[in-house]
Amino acid sequence: PKEAWPLSLIRIIADELIEHRALRKTSAIHEHKWLNLVGFTMRPGFGDGFDEQRIRVLWKIYNQGRTFAKNPQVGSEWWILWRRIAGGLKPGQQRQFLQDMTPLLFPKKNSKVKIPQQQLIEIWMAIANMEKLLVKDKVKLGNQLLAHMTARNHPPQLFWSLSRIGARELLYGSVDRV
Repeated sequence: PKEAWPLSLIRIIADELIEHRALRKTSAIHEHKWLNLVGFTMRPGFGDGFDEQRIRVLWKIYNQGRTFAKNPQVGSEWWILWRRIAGGLKPGQQRQFLQDMTPLLFPKKNSKVKIPQQQLIEIWMAIANMEKLLVKDKVKLGNQLLAHMTARNHPPQLFWSLSRIGARELLYGSVDRV
């Protein structure tokens, strides 16, 4: 099973995917499969000596954005990729991600920015995995998520996100970020 693949194998696969990253632009199906596979093979974003270089290439892709941005599956896989590799992102990259997501997570009253509910959940889960964010940002995020969860039907993933944002023991982040 793929969960038992050793780190050396999945990073070889990640290297091939990253080398042939232009192929993701072929179609929406290509892009969402590429995002899924590169996220799986790069998780958690650290652990191999060359992960920093791999993350550097993937961050350039982040800055370029999705090719098929209107495709919902591509959108979901995009956020899942960043959730999976969040541990390898530098504090500044995590901060930029948060700043880029601020209009979606903290919408203004008359905001016309709309995002499908599933993608919003994936964004919250990606942000929750970013343990290098400042404590003041985590407090603000936690308060916003709590306010968002007051509705009756909120998915369990939001509870998971809240617990990760407010975690007292971090998986990879430093203690000054608790």
